[in-house]
Amino acid sequence: MTTWRQHAVSRVIPFTTTLARMRIAVFLVMVILAFGLPIKGQEPPSPKAEPPTVVDAPPVYCPICGAQNKAGSKFCLKDGSPLPTLDPGRATSSFVRATEAFSVEEIQAAIQEAARSVVRIRVKATASLRYPELDDDGLGYLEVDTDEESLIGSGFVIDADGSVVTNAHVAAPFGGGAELSVDSTGGESYPAKLVGFDEASDLAVVRIEAGKLPPLTWGDSEKVLLGEETWALGNPLNIGFSMTRGNISSVVRVRMGMHQVENFLHSDAFFTNGNSGGPLVSVRGLVLGVNDMGYSGSKSQGYSIPSRMARLVVEKIRTQGAYKRGFLGLQVHALDSESIRKYSIKRTGGVVVETVLPGFPAAAAGFRQGDLIFGVNGHGAPETYLLQEAISSVGPEVPLTIAVERGGQVVSVPVTTTLRPPTPRIDPVQDLQRYLQAEFVEDAKKKDVLLKIANSFSVAVNYGFEDGQKVESVLAAKDWPSEVVLHPEVYRANHPHPVKSLADLREALGGMYLGGRLGVAFSMKTDRVRVISLVLDEEWAVLI
Repeated sequence: MTTWRQHAVSRVIPFTTTLARMRIAVFLVMVILAFGLPIKGQEPPSPKAEPPTVVDAPPVYCPICGAQNKAGSKFCLKDGSPLPTLDPGRATSSFVRATEAFSVEEIQAAIQEAARSVVRIRVKATASLRYPELDDDGLGYLEVDTDEESLIGSGFVIDADGSVVTNAHVAAPFGGGAELSVDSTGGESYPAKLVGFDEASDLAVVRIEAGKLPPLTWGDSEKVLLGEETWALGNPLNIGFSMTRGNISSVVRVRMGMHQVENFLHSDAFFTNGNSGGPLVSVRGLVLGVNDMGYSGSKSQGYSIPSRMARLVVEKIRTQGAYKRGFLGLQVHALDSESIRKYSIKRTGGVVVETVLPGFPAAAAGFRQGDLIFGVNGHGAPETYLLQEAISSVGPEVPLTIAVERGGQVVSVPVTTTLRPPTPRIDPVQDLQRYLQAEFVEDAKKKDVLLKIANSFSVAVNYGFEDGQKVESVLAAKDWPSEVVLHPEVYRANHPHPVKSLADLREALGGMYLGGRLGVAFSMKTDRVRVISLVLDEEWAVLI
């Protein structure tokens, strides 16, 4: 019988033999690993996906100078700074570089590429203009222009079909019928055809037959930052292609009253005559706006139609030939402290109804002065522009539900849109009061209309009007004689409209709108009778 000790002794193996066996086992394992041979009893490993190669990896940007370097670079080729190690598997398509991270070379390359899409637009048309003017003595006269005009503007290609975006005042300066041609920066010239225009926003689309010019890409004007670098591209003063650099001067959208629908981007990238219709682009070459107007003599007053607004209008024109806007018939203004006090408004955001135009859907729906509109079909509309576009974009004959605060209570007002008229305006008496900062008051007993001026700094005072003057008669610009100065005897010879009531004044003032201006001559009486001529650039009220 084998004892425990005998069994234990029989299992003892010399140390040298054990060490030799271990060395052999280690050698075999190394051979297996080196040649990828499967170990007995183990399934062969499944093939793993190869990691992204350097070619597939994204470029590496220098954290110091912003320069772009090839994938896999360890040091910046521009300034030698160490580059961060990036994991290609963590790269996302939504990554957007900050504008300040672009190097000068990258910006120049992007702008030069964008410049290939910018064109000069040549326009030949016969002018048909009549508009009021004042001579050096402040006397009114009617300017008439029927000459053949040669005009220059800018534009940019927006699709592969050769659609070119520009301003309406470039492509259709007198309402259409102009002869158009387009010149590229490469020297090619193409005949162009007007697709359509939207006078309310001053946008137009023309089309060239050749599709060889590369299109630009829209950026998002709602994401621009104060101080962001921008470039204005175009053909100013017909001197050839030009680019000017500037920055976004205001992120609060600017309204100038030059167009019916406005929401300007303000940039100090300088542009002048001929820049109209050209693009305002970012450092990446994306279109942030369509250059519309600048103030001559000032290098910090450039205004562009924002891309989010322009893109919507352009798409409608490009595909349908026109932008058929919806309309309710309301004059509105932004909520302010005076309106909050006057109408006991509780909300802090919204748009206040100032006037309800008779004969339009809003009047039939029961809208009232002082209503606060803050939403359309369940969507917020806290600003005049947002409300204006919310109504415009749906088109005519569309039922809407408008959220309104009225007398401290929230009500829903159903209304159906109509087609926006070409030039909708408010009551002419109210409109003129808005310009003059004064009020016309009717004395029914005496059958008189008096002018009341409460503010000594009003525009009315600058034109020579006096508080308490009686309005004897009115001669609107449409009834002025051509190129003849309105001396008192000329005024009387052209049959001015007698004024005994506000209704008489309203009827007479209907003809004061002419050629983008307001023109009207008054016979005013206090202790003596004076003829006062008034000429002002038209500033559009906000109408929805």
